[in-house]
Formats: sequence, C-alpha cells, structure tokens
Amino acid sequence: MILSEFMSKVNRWPDMHFTAIECEPRDMTHEIYAIDCTHQTMSRLLLCRTPDPQHAEEIVKRFNDWLLKSNRGRNKRRKQSDTHQRHAEKTLRELKALPTELATYHSANI
Repeated sequence: MILSEFMSKVNRWPDMHFTAIECEPRDMTHEIYAIDCTHQTMSRLLLCRTPDPQHAEEIVKRFNDWLLKSNRGRNKRRKQSDTHQRHAEKTLRELKALPTELATYHSANI
C-alpha cells in the first residue's frame, strides 16, 4: 500500500479519529488495523493483510508514521476550519447589527 491509498482509507471515516496501528495474527496471516479508541467502544479499520510476520512489523511501523502525518494534517485543517467559522460568525453578527446601527446613525443625523 502506498501513502495515498492509506490516507484515502483513513479519511473515508471523518467521524473516526484513529490513534494507533495494530497487528493481529489470524490463521496464516497478520491483519493490520487502524484503531480508534476515542468513543466508548474501540473501533478498528482493516487496512491490509500479510502472511509474513516480519513484513507485518514493517507495515505497522510505516503505517504509524503515516497515521501521525494524517493526524497532523487533520488537526491543521480543523484549526483552519475553526478560524474560518469564527470569522464567518463575526461577519454575520456584524451584518445583523448593521440595520440597528444605521437607524441609530440616521436618527442622530436628522
């Protein structure tokens, strides 16, 4: 799996906040999961399978690095969105107050 595929899988679940990558042995394979423990229950997203335990360890390390990168980008986008939201709310408040301010100005200058 390449970085863009990983990001695509993780970002398909915007309400999830994956915080760890885990490997779970199953029969003759190892399953690699992204883990979300932010809610009352633990959620897991299956990312891939591999038959080789050493390869599974390498994948877990790589996916953990990618997950950190994904979460940094997510936090940055969230902060930018919050800033835009606050600016939009301020502008809306100013627009709502405008008729009152104009009436006050108009009555003071008559």
